[in-house]
Amino acid sequence: MEFGPLRGLTTEAPSEFHWAFTDTFAIKYRPDDEARYVWRLLLDRGDYTRAVTVARDRRRIDPSAYELVLRRQADKHILDKNYIAAAEILAYSSEPFETLVLRFLSTDDDRRTGLKTLLEKRLEQYSRPEERIKRDALILWLLEVQLEELAESRRGSADAEGERAHQLTKQLISFLNRKVVFEFIAANKEAVYKLVVSHADFEMQLYIAQCLKDWPTVANIHILRERFDDALAVLKEQKSADLYVKYAPILAIRLPKEFFESLVHVPSFRPKSIVSVLAECQNEAKLAVAAMTYLDWAISKVAQADIALRNLLIAMYARYRPKQLLVHLEGMGRDRTRLNYDTDFALRTCQQYRIEECIVFLYCVNEMFPEAVDIALKLDLDLAKKCARWMDAADDDIFSDKIYPEELRRKVWLMIAEHVIKTTNDATVAIGLLRESGDVIKIQDILPFFADFTELQLFKEPLTECLREHSAKIQDLQTAMREATTTAKEIRDRSEKLGKRYTVIRAAETCCSCSRTLMSRPFFSYACRHFFHRDCIEGLVRPLLNQEACGRLDRLVKIEGQLIVALDAEDRVGNPRSTEAIKREQRLSEVSADIGEILGDDCPLCGIRAIEQIDRSFFDVDAYEADEATWKF
Repeated sequence: MEFGPLRGLTTEAPSEFHWAFTDTFAIKYRPDDEARYVWRLLLDRGDYTRAVTVARDRRRIDPSAYELVLRRQADKHILDKNYIAAAEILAYSSEPFETLVLRFLSTDDDRRTGLKTLLEKRLEQYSRPEERIKRDALILWLLEVQLEELAESRRGSADAEGERAHQLTKQLISFLNRKVVFEFIAANKEAVYKLVVSHADFEMQLYIAQCLKDWPTVANIHILRERFDDALAVLKEQKSADLYVKYAPILAIRLPKEFFESLVHVPSFRPKSIVSVLAECQNEAKLAVAAMTYLDWAISKVAQADIALRNLLIAMYARYRPKQLLVHLEGMGRDRTRLNYDTDFALRTCQQYRIEECIVFLYCVNEMFPEAVDIALKLDLDLAKKCARWMDAADDDIFSDKIYPEELRRKVWLMIAEHVIKTTNDATVAIGLLRESGDVIKIQDILPFFADFTELQLFKEPLTECLREHSAKIQDLQTAMREATTTAKEIRDRSEKLGKRYTVIRAAETCCSCSRTLMSRPFFSYACRHFFHRDCIEGLVRPLLNQEACGRLDRLVKIEGQLIVALDAEDRVGNPRSTEAIKREQRLSEVSADIGEILGDDCPLCGIRAIEQIDRSFFDVDAYEADEATWKF
């Protein structure tokens, strides 16, 4: 006012100067950020939309202004309880995250919705790899908030609450299906499982486990909720032997029939891995029946089934199906060396449950025939005879190497005969045992068992047959003695002829090895007309000898050389032969004879030794490689 009242304001376009003038003065102005306080004016008027637009345009010049506008706008939305809008605005504020979160921490549903919005907006901003930890923390927090909200909605019983729980479930599933969320859950599934379990939300845990294809967790949830059919369905679908082993202790007890039937369709499953479960099943009839059906199938499919499984099946048969045990044992064979179950265990089990027919069978398998017959006679005579014929069947079986002593067979049949005679005193039946035994026992063996005043008329035919048999045996012995005498005479005659046999060797004969004149050096002659020098045959025979014979030959050759040198030295001296020289000559003759026995007992070209070497290679490995090398150019 000191210059007077303002009369006007004009702008000079080229210079962008502004001229303000009064009656007496003209004042020049340059514009300097005229809009810097516009946002404040708009903010004071409550026009937040325009204030945000202006402040955003000036964000690089005055960032604090933009932050202030956002806070004021968010505060306005919070006062109006529009928490979602406030969260969307504050998500882009640079204010500390903790401060922002405190505005929404409450049990009020609207504030919780605002918190979810804030967290989701912040999650969208963290996309770089180095922000993974922040991103993971936000995902876990969002999951916690949504699980808590869902749990509270489920506790209500009204229809509205049920509808809200349904909507929240859909939202949570949509959240879980996000790529970034799914990757986090896959990498931290144990932490996520603990979080879900803390809210007792098994449905959501089941959904997550199915998405992750975490089948052990899926089965665990079903079992925890006592949905055993669903758990077994998971195992059937996956056909995993490890899953079956893990849940066998529960499912075999809860669903025995279905569980063991499903095992048949798992090729990689080994029955041995659930021996303890199968053993537990034998304590209850329902479980045992299902386990027996499976074990019967498993043992029939596996030739070398585990002995423990077979023993367990025998114990179950003895307890729940004793009448079928004998058929089961007979089906596994009679040869003890080829059985895949413990016969001692089976015998103890049968004795415990008093299954006497099986005891008799196992005694026979263990070759304890007297004990088997002793028990069988108390049950049935035919069973005792069957035990006795067991040994006869082994003799007739060309695939069996069992040969039972005649005395043992005789003892068993005598036990049967004694029992028959003492119980029936029927001579006809007793005599019939003679034929049934295959003449193992004779009439004279059973006579002592009869009473003193038994009619001899009944024994006429057996006694006559016995005498006739003895007469035939005497004739056979006489014939054998005559044949032995004739054979011995022939052997003596041949020995005499061999002692007088000689071989004519002509002066032109040559060595079969070196092809030189045979008479030039000491030689060996064979009946096959093969001739060899002593040193030649030594080289031929040595490879055919074993290590022990080669060592003995080397020692004899060395001793022979030493004796020859000593005798030659005495001959050069010219002294009369001393006693020591005579002993050396005798020793030399003995050594030469021993060498002759080793070298000359068999022709090296056509004798037994040469025939035994027919499958021997012409070259050993080293010689073959050396010979092969000579053919390479």
